[in-house]
Amino acid sequence: MTEFDQYVAVNNYDYDEYPKETVDDELDELTAVVDSQLPKRKLLKISKIEKIVYLTITLVAVIFAFAIIYSITTVQTINNKNAITKAENDKIKESVDELQQKVSELLRADRVKKIAKKKGLSDNSNNSAKEEQKD
Repeated sequence: MTEFDQYVAVNNYDYDEYPKETVDDELDELTAVVDSQLPKRKLLKISKIEKIVYLTITLVAVIFAFAIIYSITTVQTINNKNAITKAENDKIKESVDELQQKVSELLRADRVKKIAKKKGLSDNSNNSAKEEQKD
């Protein structure tokens, strides 16, 4: 004997007491509730034009997303290269300034006179270039 038969035997359930129409009505009510919770059949049938429109919109959104990511990446790469170039430019300016300072130190009048005396040259400040005027 199966479990169902045992349940019926223990509870003295008589199938004839429960009318068949009541079972069918209850089943119809349950199906109506379930059907109301499911999407309509009309929504399940999407036309080809609608599918194409939805696919196109999705494709355009994906392309725009990739384009935005690509442009942001490109801008960031250019900014990084700009920062590197600026740093190199600053280093070159510093080295130019240092070299100009060394040139200024080497061309000081005191230093030049000292080297000239060391080489045996004399200071003759009366010598100056004069222009001859033509009459």
